[in-house]
Amino acid sequence: MPDFRLTSRCECGANRLAALRPPILRFFCHCLVCQQVYQKPYADVSMFWARDVDCAPDAPIRFKRYRSPPAVRRGSCVHCHVPVLGLLSPLPGARLAFLPSRHFDESDALPSAAAHIFYHRRVHASRDGLAKYSGYWPSQWYLMRAIARNLSERLSASQNLLSRKRSLIL
Repeated sequence: MPDFRLTSRCECGANRLAALRPPILRFFCHCLVCQQVYQKPYADVSMFWARDVDCAPDAPIRFKRYRSPPAVRRGSCVHCHVPVLGLLSPLPGARLAFLPSRHFDESDALPSAAAHIFYHRRVHASRDGLAKYSGYWPSQWYLMRAIARNLSERLSASQNLLSRKRSLIL
């Protein structure tokens, strides 16, 4: 994997996070919790594997759950109070990190948003040509498919790398 690093920071700069691999997906979330937390009609979020996000263990982030588990634990900066990092463990051994796309220094290096989720909760209609998923389960299934696709791509890349190493040995 070539060197990859995107830096994300809160508005006051007290929290600095680094994405060490490209995101699994970027999307617009219209859920009521995102509207409340981000104080916007929707959140522009980039989703990563948590192990691919470097965050200092003593980072000044306060986490809160707005729903019963399984739910995203949403972290905001204790100083400027903006959302910084969301964490979710949808399955044992799998942990996801959600970072606000607008906080990346190199936001042009992020992929374009792929879809709107929880679109039934929208404040305004979006006419951007992106797929729109309304309802809890359609929104969740869309994200799960993206996660499965990313896992499959990583597994395939690992197998290809292993095959190349074996051919060099033989």
